[in-house]
Amino acid sequence: MFERIPTQWFFESVEMLFGYVRQELVDPLRNAIRWIGFGLLGGLLMLLGYVFVAIGALRLLQSELLPFDGAWSWVPYLGVSLGGVVGVALTFSRISRRSLK
Repeated sequence: MFERIPTQWFFESVEMLFGYVRQELVDPLRNAIRWIGFGLLGGLLMLLGYVFVAIGALRLLQSELLPFDGAWSWVPYLGVSLGGVVGVALTFSRISRRSLK
């Protein structure tokens, strides 16, 4: 009895198509970009923190705790480098791999 006008059917179909595309493509893509952005920002801030801690530890080892002079001046650099490698390895071991959902 009440039939739809063909133009009304067309506009409803287009509106439904755009809603589906947004639901299945745009929203997950936006979430993935946000997830990657926060991950990169967190990684950069952690790198900056590691650099500051390493410089502080090197300064502490060189001046206060272990005054190596002459042929042993490389020991604080080796200690800080090994500590940095261990710290980065511990950090990577604690990273969880969650899905983007």
